[in-house]
Amino acid sequence: MTVRADKTAAEVKELSAKINDDLKKLAFQAPERTFEDHVVLLAINAYSQIESLTDELDELKQQNKQLQERQHLLEQEYERDSESEKSSDDDVTEISDDVTELNDSEMSLSESKEDESSSTKSSMLTHRPVEKKSKSSKKQAPLNTHAYNPKRLQREMSQASQQLNRLRQTPRS
Repeated sequence: MTVRADKTAAEVKELSAKINDDLKKLAFQAPERTFEDHVVLLAINAYSQIESLTDELDELKQQNKQLQERQHLLEQEYERDSESEKSSDDDVTEISDDVTELNDSEMSLSESKEDESSSTKSSMLTHRPVEKKSKSSKKQAPLNTHAYNPKRLQREMSQASQQLNRLRQTPRS
C-alpha cells in the first residue's frame, strides 16, 4: 500500500492507525497452539532436517568415492611417470657411457693418426714445401654445432645481451 504525497499528516496518521488495528485483529484471530501442536511441529521439523542431512551425507559419500577413485588414478599415473623417469635416467646413463666410450675411441684413434701423421709429416716435409693455411680454413665451423655446448651457449648469450644493448642505443629512424 502506498501513501500519496498530497495527503496531509493527519490523514497519514489516521491511515496508519487503521492498518495497525487491522493487524491487531488478525493477531487475535490466530488460534492458540497446544503443546501437542508444538510437539508435532518439532517432529516434522526434525524429520525434514534428518532427511536433508541424510541427502547431504549421501552426496558427501559419493564425492568421497569419486575423490578416492581420482586419487587412485593419480597414484597410478605417478607410478608410471616415476618408472618412465627411472628408465629415462637409465637411458641417459647408458648414453653417457656410450659417449664416453666414443670419446675414448676417438682419442685413441686420433692418437694413432697423430703417430701416423707425424711419421708422414716428417717424410712430407722433406719432399713438399710448407703451405700456409688460409683464413677460411682457420674459421671452419665446429662439428655438431647443434649439440649442447655450455661454453658456446654462454658466449652466444653474452653476445645476445651486447647486441640487444647496441640495438637499444641506436636511434630509431
